[in-house]
Amino acid sequence: MIPGNIKDLIKNDIVPKVLNQPLSPTTYKDYFAVLLNAEEFYFEKWPHFDLENVTLALHEAAIHKNQIRKREPL
Repeated sequence: MIPGNIKDLIKNDIVPKVLNQPLSPTTYKDYFAVLLNAEEFYFEKWPHFDLENVTLALHEAAIHKNQIRKREPL
């Protein structure tokens, strides 16, 4: 069950304050609780939006590193 105050914020497209705070040991529980409540809200809002027989394809990731270039002496 989604708390009423969180549900009202999500309904009105208002980001709960805890999601605007840095993630820390003191905000961790509340932060992820709000994310789970938002997920539940949209699951209730769009119950017919289930994906069936969907295949996920993996793509090779590319990692780009910035190379540090040595400066030429002046």
